[in-house]
Amino acid sequence: MRVSRGDYIQALDFFNAAAAQGWGPNSAYDGFSDYWGDAAYLAERVLTIDELRDYLNHKLPSGSDSSAAGRSEFFRLRGVLARRLMRAGRRPAAIRYFDDPRVRSKAEQYNIALNKANSWWHLPPTRAESWFRAAMLARKNGMELLGFEKEPDFAIWNGELDWADYYRPPVVPSDLQRSENVYTSEDERKRVAASKPERDVRFQYRLTAVDHAMKSADFLPARSQAFAAVLCDATRWIIDRQPERAGQVYQRYLHQGAHVAWGGNFGRTCPQPDFPAASSWSVASRRASHLARHARTHPVYAALSAALVVAILTLLVYARARRAVTFSRRRI
Repeated sequence: MRVSRGDYIQALDFFNAAAAQGWGPNSAYDGFSDYWGDAAYLAERVLTIDELRDYLNHKLPSGSDSSAAGRSEFFRLRGVLARRLMRAGRRPAAIRYFDDPRVRSKAEQYNIALNKANSWWHLPPTRAESWFRAAMLARKNGMELLGFEKEPDFAIWNGELDWADYYRPPVVPSDLQRSENVYTSEDERKRVAASKPERDVRFQYRLTAVDHAMKSADFLPARSQAFAAVLCDATRWIIDRQPERAGQVYQRYLHQGAHVAWGGNFGRTCPQPDFPAASSWSVASRRASHLARHARTHPVYAALSAALVVAILTLLVYARARRAVTFSRRRI
């Protein structure tokens, strides 16, 4: 009734009270109850981020003892809020809501990596390595940092199950199917639509990791080992679930990258990217392209470059001739 009236905060209170009955060490639900899914739905899809943040700040002020009630529904809601903030790009605000020290540490590392990757103060090789660091964190810790509590990621079950594994929607009579207002209000539908996943696919955070890896490749020399290794990892992360996107990443390697000995197993077995070597390659490439650009655009540079080439060739020919004459005299 509260939801149908648009009293979402009050409805969340009721669902939290019901969910709390299923928490505790002796609970048959072991970490969630029948009503946790309803509370999570309101917190993740119906309330706005700021509404949920204000609700939790009022119910559970900062500095509360998380160890005393570490499995309470309020602390789990804090995790839902933290991941929503991370997905929205509000990373500094999100970190304080991660109550697990290990996850908070990963969130801080992810924030640092993205800040460095986006900073134009850093050289391209450093930015490339930072983008890849962020990609690895998003891939390996994405469920804890960026995952949806319910669909499409189902962090509620650590991603091990989804609705399709056991649930079949009820059969709705045809006369009710014609009424779009039978279950939800217009306001609720608008809120759910506004909070929908940007990519409505299982483990959507893996595509975020791929995006970061592609950014890393943007700052690497295309013929370097690191360029190929970064794209190999990006392909590996999604090759079985999103083969079309994986194919696009692979095509970029084919069109821009250099041949590598392990290319036959591309997307399955990938080496560590060699960022230091890519950095040296990048410096040499920039210097060579700088000289070539000046030679093309400035007649003086072009003339000097041509004279230098002629002088080097002359010295080589002269040295070879001297060596031949010396060898002939010795034979005589």
